[in-house]
Amino acid sequence: MKKILTLLILVVTLSGCSVQTKKVSTSGASKVTVAVALPNQLALGTIGTTIFSNKSMTARVSGTPLTTRIRNIANKQISGAGKIQLVKSNGSLDRANSVKRNGWSGKPEIQNKAALMQKARSLGANYLLLITGKDTQEPFYGTNGYINDIGVIQRSIFGLKRANAFAALNMHVFDTATGNEASTYYSLSKNPRDGKPWITPQNLPKTNEVEEIIAGLSLENEISKGLAEMGLR
Repeated sequence: MKKILTLLILVVTLSGCSVQTKKVSTSGASKVTVAVALPNQLALGTIGTTIFSNKSMTARVSGTPLTTRIRNIANKQISGAGKIQLVKSNGSLDRANSVKRNGWSGKPEIQNKAALMQKARSLGANYLLLITGKDTQEPFYGTNGYINDIGVIQRSIFGLKRANAFAALNMHVFDTATGNEASTYYSLSKNPRDGKPWITPQNLPKTNEVEEIIAGLSLENEISKGLAEMGLR
């Protein structure tokens, strides 16, 4: 009985520990290139009073694609820090990768990993930074609902309405020689949208509203924080 109690205490203690992001081992000669796998749309959802009133919607992002925006932010942060050399891919790796997410863990599964690593190596990169969306339980309302990628999640219950914009991103660094994952970081950007127009299938965000949602998420700060945690800036 004493052993069981000790084990339970250990489990509870460990479950409350935060996992430290492993820093990538780099040198002055190390080079990194960036790939992004994200749909060019916002994921929009409403969690209602019952499951029958839940809704899932999307809103297209016009102008510069989300993949290009995220890649440009990462490129700027890496090259500006000068800690590791940046090799620009100009989107070639975005088009080359084929990423699916594990339905249980939300982690990316690269379908053509060997070919993607070879492509990154051909650019002269020792490391590949792959930024994807993440499926994760919503952290705002205490429900069993899920969020993914970049978007807005709304909660409506008995006439009360709340809304939050979010960006749920996974940042993974791979060693291009071995294909092994060298580091990973999960980023969650949040921005309350209470009082903003309620999103419905008949009232989807217009182009200027989509841009407002993206701008309010401070993606530069979150990506910068992740790169620093992983040792890339």
